[in-house]
Amino acid sequence: MAPVETQEQFERWLKNQPQEMCVAIATRSALRVFPLVTHFDLQSATQETLALLTARCILTSGVMAALPSPEVKAAADAAAVAAAIAAPAAADTASSETFAARTATFADTELTLLNLITERLWGNLDEPDWQVTLIKPNILQSGLVWAFWLGWYQGFLVGEPLDWELQRRVALIENMIWESGPGAVAAEIAAIEAKFHLEQEIRRLKKQLPQVAAPPKVDRKHNNPPPLDDEVPLDGGAASSSEVISLIWTDLEALDVAIAKEDPDPDKIKLIARKLWLLAVRIASYCGNKIDSALETAAKEVGSAGTKWAIRSGALYFAATQEGTQSVAKLAWQYAERLLSGG
Repeated sequence: MAPVETQEQFERWLKNQPQEMCVAIATRSALRVFPLVTHFDLQSATQETLALLTARCILTSGVMAALPSPEVKAAADAAAVAAAIAAPAAADTASSETFAARTATFADTELTLLNLITERLWGNLDEPDWQVTLIKPNILQSGLVWAFWLGWYQGFLVGEPLDWELQRRVALIENMIWESGPGAVAAEIAAIEAKFHLEQEIRRLKKQLPQVAAPPKVDRKHNNPPPLDDEVPLDGGAASSSEVISLIWTDLEALDVAIAKEDPDPDKIKLIARKLWLLAVRIASYCGNKIDSALETAAKEVGSAGTKWAIRSGALYFAATQEGTQSVAKLAWQYAERLLSGG
């Protein structure tokens, strides 16, 4: 296909593209001129409303391209609203005196749909001076209320958009909340992010835990590290480390079910969080010295069965640190606190 170089060629090209491709092009075009909306000389409620409305429409438009579904299209008449906002922005960008923005829009026609939603906003071009100038003063940098939107926009600039599932959930925020203004929307987004990040951490820990397996049977006479499946002291008795991992799995499953409910019970979530925290602390305390010893011994026997078990031991220890079980417990507790506060 010959490169698109004129407005006429661009419009002709659009007519032959699927809806998702057109929406993605419109979204990127609207994003490039978004700083025109968020720049201010004297910040006002009217300008904040316009910025929020525009951001919502662009976000919804992007989600329609990345994760099209009936519920996304139905969200606040998303398809019609996004087209009403994003399409004119695309046309204005392509026909204005802003050469860089027009060139970038035309260059987008050479990308696949997948690349359109992951490519740097300005592609191989430098950000134009006029955009850099408009960044300050900017509504997106005026406080925590706009923190999500600042990260959202910067993600597109560098070609690392926020997780599309997270964006989808934001797109589905009820109209009543959007109409209540930036503060109400920010509070709702914070609640969405809290649950989303907790789900992600649970998923990550579940992927980590299966790496912990029973140690291989090795000859202890050759300085191989001792197995880690000894008894771990717990409240009410002791359990093997593999049994402790099973307990963690059980609690993670229970936590998944608890947070998936339409009306999550914060007290139940706190109870699970406390159990996970105590398990993590017990394992970390009991296994720390043993793991260090296993790693030191195994390092002297590269390639031995002991080395492999040391790696698995490290995985168990990792699961009990801030990056594992304790991290899930913290996020779950914070999520429960947010629920109790009505956030």
